[in-house]
Amino acid sequence: MIKDSLKAAGITRIVWIDDKFATPNREDMIEVILATLVKLKAAGHANAPGFTLDLSASETTIKEVAEAFLEDKNQTEVRKLLDGIKDIAGEVPEQAPQDDLSSEEFQKLKQAFGNLLVTQSLQQWTSSGAEQFAKASEDTLFLVDKEFTRESAVFDGSTLVADLVKSGSAFCILLTHRCSNSEDELKQRNEICEKGEVYFHKFAVLSKRTGDPQEAISKRFARALSSVLMHRFTGDLAFDIAETSQDLRQSRRLEIVSRPRRRI
Repeated sequence: MIKDSLKAAGITRIVWIDDKFATPNREDMIEVILATLVKLKAAGHANAPGFTLDLSASETTIKEVAEAFLEDKNQTEVRKLLDGIKDIAGEVPEQAPQDDLSSEEFQKLKQAFGNLLVTQSLQQWTSSGAEQFAKASEDTLFLVDKEFTRESAVFDGSTLVADLVKSGSAFCILLTHRCSNSEDELKQRNEICEKGEVYFHKFAVLSKRTGDPQEAISKRFARALSSVLMHRFTGDLAFDIAETSQDLRQSRRLEIVSRPRRRI
C-alpha cells in the first residue's frame, strides 16, 4: 500500500528526521547491553561474547557484574561490545514512549520506504542535512518528528515543517503522538498555520497513535500522504484560480481606464 502510494505520487526520496536515528550515548547503550544480557540468559546462553560473566547467575548479579565491567570502557568500546552481543540475541525491542510508534511500526515504515529513505537525526539535520536538502522539490517527502527528546533537544518539529514549507516545494508530514484522530490532526495543522504563518494545504499531520487498534500504521501513513497530496493540488489550484481572476479584473480595470472617452 505504501509503496504503491509513493510511486503514484512520484516520490523518489523520503527524508525522515527523527530522534530515533540519533547515535545513542554511552548510558543508553549500557542500558541496551544489560537488557540484551538478560535476553541471552533467558534464551539459555552460558556466556556472552566480550564479557567475562556467568549467565546462569541471577539477573541482578549479571547486571551488577556487567556494569562493573563496563565502568572504565569508553563509548567506542561500549558500542563494540553491544554490536557483539546483539547480533546473536537479535534486536532488543526498544520500549517506546507512551503513544509513540512501536518498534514494529517503526520498522514497518522503514522497510516500506526501502531505498527511498534517507534518515536524519536532529543533530545531523542541523549540521549538514538542512543545507543538503535545501532545494528539495516535489519528488521529496519530509517526515518530521514533532519532539526530539532522545536528543535532549527542546525543539518542536512543527517549526522545521513550517520552514520547509516556506523554503521549498517538497511535501511535508509532521509525526506526533499528541493527537489520536483526524479531528486532533486538523487542530494541530491549524495551530502550526497560525504560529508558523504557513498555508494550511502545504503539509499534513500524522498521529503516531490511533483510537482504532486495528488501523495499521501503513493505512494511517497512506491516508496522510493522500491528504497532503490532495490538499496541495486543490490548494495550489485554488490559489492559481484566485490569482488569475485577480489579474483579469486588474486588466479589465486598466482597459476601462485607458479607453478614450467619447466626446459629446
